[in-house]
Amino acid sequence: MAEFHKTNENFNSKMLTESEFKKASELGITDLIEVKSQYGRVKLMHLYDTESNPTYTLLYFPNSKEEPYIFSLELKQFHMLVTFFIVGVQVRNQQESDASNHPMNNFFYNVEQILNEHELSF
Repeated sequence: MAEFHKTNENFNSKMLTESEFKKASELGITDLIEVKSQYGRVKLMHLYDTESNPTYTLLYFPNSKEEPYIFSLELKQFHMLVTFFIVGVQVRNQQESDASNHPMNNFFYNVEQILNEHELSF
């Protein structure tokens, strides 16, 4: 099992209902990142409402047959997840690193923290 690295970040996420998701995305959706792993599928997206206000979201699909859990995040937290993803991809592309100490583990650790806030888990 991969070792997750802890951060000092306290997530302030909100689980969105389907109607909240639709309202927040009336103007459009920008898909930024999609990650498939043994934990399920994770997507990071920007949603735009009718007034062009963004909502920074994480969608977690436990498996391909289930509807996703949808979380809105603060911009700072959203950027932190994007940064962990980018660093993980760069390291993976540059070298073969020890799987138990791979930077992508930071990404999944923080996704897990968001799920735990809402009594969900991988």
